[in-house]
Amino acid sequence: MKLFLVIAVLRNQPWAYPAFIGTFAALIVYQTYRLTHELSYLLVAITVLDLAVLVLAWHEYKFLRSSKSPMAPSVRG
Repeated sequence: MKLFLVIAVLRNQPWAYPAFIGTFAALIVYQTYRLTHELSYLLVAITVLDLAVLVLAWHEYKFLRSSKSPMAPSVRG
């Protein structure tokens, strides 16, 4: 699922960003739940990495939405 969404986001599919953000948020919640039962430094590292990717995707999605708004000026070279 993650790989499919990563590929869709890399291809700039607008529908993929909310799905990507929701999937990663759910995964981070699950990983945090797992960490409350058993501490694993590898899982901590993966969770931090997933959180960083989630934040970057969120910023990219906000940028994508603002650049496609009707009030945004178009840039042509």
